Amino acid sequence: MKVPKRFGKYKIINEIGAGSMGLVLMAEQDFLNRKVAIKILPKELEKSHPLLVKRFRNEAIVAAKIIHPYLVPIFDVGYEAGFHYIVMEYIVGKTLDDACRDYKWTYLEQIEIYIKIAKALTAIHSVEVVHRDLKATNIIYSNEGLVKILDFGIAKASNDSESLTKEGSIMGSPDFMSPEQARGEEVDQRSDIFSFGVIMFLLLTGVNPFHRTKMEIREIVQQRQKLNQPPSMKEIKSDIPSSLDRIVMKCLSGKREQRFQTAEELLEQLERCKRGIQRKILNPTLKLSGIYKPIQKNNSSWNLPIFFNVIFIGLMLSIKMVLVIYAKPPDLAQTIKQLEFQERFQDALFQIREHHQNTPPPQIWKQKTDQLEEKLFIGATSDYIKQLLRIGKKEEAMEFFQLLVKLFPENTDILLLSAYFKNSESKD
Repeated sequence: MKVPKRFGKYKIINEIGAGSMGLVLMAEQDFLNRKVAIKILPKELEKSHPLLVKRFRNEAIVAAKIIHPYLVPIFDVGYEAGFHYIVMEYIVGKTLDDACRDYKWTYLEQIEIYIKIAKALTAIHSVEVVHRDLKATNIIYSNEGLVKILDFGIAKASNDSESLTKEGSIMGSPDFMSPEQARGEEVDQRSDIFSFGVIMFLLLTGVNPFHRTKMEIREIVQQRQKLNQPPSMKEIKSDIPSSLDRIVMKCLSGKREQRFQTAEELLEQLERCKRGIQRKILNPTLKLSGIYKPIQKNNSSWNLPIFFNVIFIGLMLSIKMVLVIYAKPPDLAQTIKQLEFQERFQDALFQIREHHQNTPPPQIWKQKTDQLEEKLFIGATSDYIKQLLRIGKKEEAMEFFQLLVKLFPENTDILLLSAYFKNSESKD
């Protein structure tokens, strides 16, 4: 296919690869002199496959709805010389499966990656969009250590009445699709959670959770349609943390009502799992007590410092148990205030939801939840802006800064970010 040397203000440099629909090119934008990725749809498809053109346009519309540091942003769309094209951020990095294999991440490092993906999924689902094609090759791990989800070609808004598929047809990647998606049924955010579970299983164990031998696509789809119970990861790698295994197994339940019902619920469990693994790794109480000091095999007598430390720890635990039993339950407002002061906004949100898990929260706590979610979003985007400035991407950092100012005009704290732009200019 012969591709023009330019698409509007974008000069084509070379071809990066082929996406699910069309080619992906690297280009340079005039005036800004920044590299971008351009996805193009072959012009011959416009007449022969008009539905593909609709899906292609749909990708730009859906992706433009969602602004998040862990999603690839759309910069521009256009039509040139018979080609429909989408301009997006150019990311130097590897697909998530390649990165996991090459970097050999620990379980804790992998969980941190999964938390970022869950945050991006939460953002996608918050605008009532289902990705429908979540897989390891649709997630990029950049050289700066950022995670980016891309390819919304078959994504669909839950309130969108226009169907871009024939009734009963199957769209998506067979290896990662949920049972209901394989049956051609209507899907919701729980289908993305299932696909995410497949990704985690694959990266943690190195094998596909449902077929460990080579299968034809038709066989995969037929097998997936009848799926009821997933296997356990610990059958393959016994050292996988049990808490992480339970999370993945719940994602992979054949019945959608038995999975995590929201990405937010999944995110909370991943963060709790991370804290649990960190505690086991650090184990500060045992290290400080000296119990980790090796005991000489030939010395049958007790090491007195260790003995007294054990007695001391036992006494402190007993006192703590008495205080827990007889003390008044902590005041939620005071707890949230303290967590906010420490800028532990995610923990504060968890405390509110845990406190009101069986009853609907009063209006005052709904407002506090909105405030905490706003702070989380601003914090994540601010960190991303600083990261962009550190690697010299000032124009993109400015775009995100302007977006924050537009979304939260009354939040004066955002203006403090301008100091980072000044510092970046002084370094130049």
